[in-house]
Amino acid sequence: MTVPRMHDDEVDVGVDLVRAMVLRDRPDLGGRALTRLRTWGTDHVIFRLGDDLAVRLPKIGWAAGQGDKERTWLPLLAAGLPVEVPVPIFVGGPSASYPHRWCISPWIEADPVDPATVDLGALATDLAEFVLALESIDVAGGPGPLEGQRGGLLAHADAATRAGAEQLRGDTDVDALLAAWTAGVDAAPWHSPHDGCTAILWPATCCCDRGGWPQSSTGAG
Repeated sequence: MTVPRMHDDEVDVGVDLVRAMVLRDRPDLGGRALTRLRTWGTDHVIFRLGDDLAVRLPKIGWAAGQGDKERTWLPLLAAGLPVEVPVPIFVGGPSASYPHRWCISPWIEADPVDPATVDLGALATDLAEFVLALESIDVAGGPGPLEGQRGGLLAHADAATRAGAEQLRGDTDVDALLAAWTAGVDAAPWHSPHDGCTAILWPATCCCDRGGWPQSSTGAG
């Protein structure tokens, strides 16, 4: 399967390489079927391993610590959340052919949110319960956003956002958009009492199980 590259400097990861890594570090899982998902994730390449596991490999350097971070923090989140959470069961090391640590996590059977088939009112209620549960978990001392990442100061994205907004002139009220954006850039930094943030709650990262219940796509951080 050919999947378009998102980053010029992302790591090339193929089935043969991943199978060799699994065989090296988890030979008990090496005989399972291995299929790359046609995903457009910013940070990871994902392979399905058998029926109930997934292999996640950072495709770019800034995501190199994600597996260790998730293995440390997702068990804490999972204990307090009303959805399934893919807590990694194994974190593998780099090799001569692949430079980063990687992880094996449970595969959670779910579908992308489809407004045509999902009760959006019920989904909104369930999602609100998820957010409230997430906010109730004490993650003091946990990982925060790095400079320029989601959850950090907006000033780092100011130039790119303004340039993108200008391309919309004639299609929408760009001045109103930029006024709202400027208010966010100028706002004082917000500090959570739990030192955590959720920055990926949008339709492309939300899934539902076959009964319409939300499932987590949450990563630590």
